[in-house]
Amino acid sequence: SEELRIVRLVIEMGYTPVAVSSVNQVNRCWSMPRDVPRIEAVLKHELFQKYQHGHVFAIGASSGGALAAELAIREIVQGALVEVMQLSSDMIKRIQASPKPLYLAPMPRDKNRMKQVMKNYHDLETVKDRIVLDNTTCGSLPLTTKYLLQRVPRMTTTAAEELISLLKQAGHIDSSNMLQIDPTRSNWRNIISPNNDT
Repeated sequence: SEELRIVRLVIEMGYTPVAVSSVNQVNRCWSMPRDVPRIEAVLKHELFQKYQHGHVFAIGASSGGALAAELAIREIVQGALVEVMQLSSDMIKRIQASPKPLYLAPMPRDKNRMKQVMKNYHDLETVKDRIVLDNTTCGSLPLTTKYLLQRVPRMTTTAAEELISLLKQAGHIDSSNMLQIDPTRSNWRNIISPNNDT
């Protein structure tokens, strides 16, 4: 649902979204050696070029953020939004040598990663005119009925209340409806849908 929301926002801003899936269909994590050449081939294909007008930007979260940064560093895209991900020391060196427009958006609640992104920003001191650090937008939000109704297509009040109740019972969210367990590393799908085998 968040990806659909991003697509809607991108369209509202006058851009044309292009969605890409990783080669790895097991954990869906991105691979620089395997995925970057595929994306580059698509973006440089004559059919894409025929309909592409203006700049191309990459958006990604976590390993997708690293991929987005890599696409910008290699000048496959003109800039990147890097969400909830730090840059590697190799990326920092290449950006210092040839600055690229990057928008860094870490999650303040992820203290360790936040610290690494702040170090990235400090290390890029000499090219800060090309780097934006946004350390507030990816702040924590409570998982409420209102939130689910706004974010998830076809969500109902009854389903939202049941979902929240199940997650509370399992200790995944606290009494303030804030996440207690990282959903990328948990069994939340089995909790809300016991018959779900994925």
